[in-house]
Amino acid sequence: MAHGLRKIVEVLDEHAQAGDGLSITLLTISGQVMNFSDDNWRSLTQSVDELISSEADEDTYVVIVRRPDEKPAPGKIPLKTIAGFVVSKAGILTLSAEEIREAIQTGNQTGKRIPPEPSARFTDGLSLLPELRGFALDADAPGGGNGSSLH
Repeated sequence: MAHGLRKIVEVLDEHAQAGDGLSITLLTISGQVMNFSDDNWRSLTQSVDELISSEADEDTYVVIVRRPDEKPAPGKIPLKTIAGFVVSKAGILTLSAEEIREAIQTGNQTGKRIPPEPSARFTDGLSLLPELRGFALDADAPGGGNGSSLH
């Protein structure tokens, strides 16, 4: 069975190659945080392969995707769309706009609210990456999902 993380990386890489200017934050359950954007995008696939094949494979990851929406006017903050996914061997669970907003605006060590980013627009993951629709799991379905498995 292929890992859901490999599928999401494949889709993200296609978007990056198309010039979408994505930046990715990959979080492990143990607290490891890896960021990928223009300067280190090429290492994303290798890093994911190393994570999955290592004995420390935690099986579940959180992927936060940021996409610039438009080039800002001089002196203005760039607008971006943010979406999130929980990814495992079983598949890809897309987070709703409210779930990703809540996650981004909560301090991971304190649990306290963080002021919202004025330039961020939150969306569900499938709105940002519709190619994952056949691989996304429905968290409300019996048995954890009705999406396609990743074989």
